Amino acid sequence: MKKKLVRSLTGLVVAALLSGSMTACNRNNPMSSQNSSVPDSAETSSLDPTAPQDKTYTISWIGAQNQPLSDDPVLIEKWEEFFNVDIDFWNIDSNSWNEVLATKFAGGEIPDVLYVNSAANFANYIDQQLLAEIPPEMLEKYMPETIAALQEDYPKILNLGQRDGIQYTIPIGTYFHNQFHDPIIYRGDWMEKVGVTSAPATLDEFEDLMYKFSKDDPDQNGKDDTYGLSSTGLNVVYGAFGLERGQWNEKDGKLAYSSIQPEMKDALTLLAKWYKDGVIDPEFITGENKGGYWAVSNAFDEGHIGYTGHGGYYHWIPGLGPINETTGKPSVAEGANYTELEKNAPGAAAKLVYGTPVTGPEGKSGTVGYALPHPHSVGFGKQVEDEPDKMAKIMTMYEYWTSDPDHWFEARMGVKDEMWHLMGITCRSPTGIAGKKKTTCRMRLCSE
Repeated sequence: MKKKLVRSLTGLVVAALLSGSMTACNRNNPMSSQNSSVPDSAETSSLDPTAPQDKTYTISWIGAQNQPLSDDPVLIEKWEEFFNVDIDFWNIDSNSWNEVLATKFAGGEIPDVLYVNSAANFANYIDQQLLAEIPPEMLEKYMPETIAALQEDYPKILNLGQRDGIQYTIPIGTYFHNQFHDPIIYRGDWMEKVGVTSAPATLDEFEDLMYKFSKDDPDQNGKDDTYGLSSTGLNVVYGAFGLERGQWNEKDGKLAYSSIQPEMKDALTLLAKWYKDGVIDPEFITGENKGGYWAVSNAFDEGHIGYTGHGGYYHWIPGLGPINETTGKPSVAEGANYTELEKNAPGAAAKLVYGTPVTGPEGKSGTVGYALPHPHSVGFGKQVEDEPDKMAKIMTMYEYWTSDPDHWFEARMGVKDEMWHLMGITCRSPTGIAGKKKTTCRMRLCSE
């Protein structure tokens, strides 16, 4: 269990530095839940130039950030005392991330811990000589369990933080939700109105339902104002022809670009017919989300289309698990789209129909999925190359956070029994790849 908890280690830990913005139930003794001792740097040989020294380090730090750090950051204050460090956390608005950092970099300001939030920035930061080189032997020495856990999920994951064989960043791990393809969601209440009892299994059945959604007044308002699908709905059609847009696939032993293959032409011919017949929302080109939270399909939730593949599966689930006595809500909150749809059409969310990719003329099916390794990573500012002991100190902090379940949950959720409660654990052991048994545990948590 220890290693499994670390699969998205550094991203969660970096995000955890923002946990001070959470409201704790009791802040009188922020150290009370921690019984572990601080790693003893004195045990490391004084002859090792990378050994953390017995002093207070000041560490400038930026991380994935959804909101500004609070004025009373409980966890940062706790960890500063615990690790004997001063953390200078930079509040960077995610909407102006590149602009703010570009100004700081131009002025010679580089944080000691630098969160890299895209492949483009990874390349840019290396080209601008902002990132320190990370000696592999230091990872082995100061983050052994962390690195082993990352490699267990994805053996070559460290390569994602390298260029020309040099390690510049530590990838944050695999992205849990990317094991699943995009959702397949139908308005079940509309299906009832047009006489369809189950989700389509074939492209022909899908086409029939899309025409019914656009032509048979499924919302029964007497107006011709509904469509079958919009932008994300196109993906299941491409998949039925065996391809998705903008991908490189192997064909006859060579790389072939999917968007120019004959199968894609067949898919586009069909979609052009649907568009001409008024089955596809004419605003599909601007997407389904019209502002606000990215995962919300306004086109679907506001009753313009009857099928969508927008967001992730978790944006469409009802509330799950036991009711929390304090909040009166389920332990697993309902998804954003489930909430929006229910707000606009009471009762409709409970009738959502969850389908699977439909099968095309040659028996193929599929829809969009994403790479399992997360594209973000964490590096050190270039100046840290001259302070290997500081680099090692930061590594020991990460190793502490990510190599023990209790520490991992504190970094992710906050102080146990003050900010969150563990409500239960259920496990199963399905047969995994190559017939190997792999135990998966789901923990039910309640945040306050």
